[in-house]
Amino acid sequence: MNSFDITAEFFHQQIEHISLAADAVAGMAEAAAPAVAGAMMAERKVYSIGSSIDANLANTFCHLIRDGLGSERPNLPIIPLTSSAAEPIDAGAQWLAREIRTLGHPGDVAVVWGSQLTPAGVDSLHSALAQREMASFWIGTSSPNPSLPFPEANAAVRLALCSMTAIAMTRIIESVLFDH
Repeated sequence: MNSFDITAEFFHQQIEHISLAADAVAGMAEAAAPAVAGAMMAERKVYSIGSSIDANLANTFCHLIRDGLGSERPNLPIIPLTSSAAEPIDAGAQWLAREIRTLGHPGDVAVVWGSQLTPAGVDSLHSALAQREMASFWIGTSSPNPSLPFPEANAAVRLALCSMTAIAMTRIIESVLFDH
């Protein structure tokens, strides 16, 4: 295969999965946006959580929420909680769980980016979030809380779908907060 074939195949996978995921992404954004916006309005904390490559997604989501998507609006409060260098990934998830137990409070909201999380990592984070009575929304993996796992997508496509979900969720959150 040459580089064009590899690129074209990747784009075709993206297009196929994007069209199949649109309803699910909209549903997740519709569920998460009022919770995130409500926490911000109630002066609760909103966390964007990710380990390993998902740390980049968590940081991207923070920048999108803070700075907006081009419209003039005030910066919004969101806290990145990331572990980008931990090996193995479960070590990062365990560290993040300890941080959640230290920083989280009832009524806080977490958006967990988990395209690379193992079941043990999901369990660690879920346990910490439940212990602190925090609402959580999971993107890229399955969890007992509202989640959007993209189960049919390979790792590369799942990562791209998570990125697109961050943008869609930002647009919906901005709409909830500023389009009334």
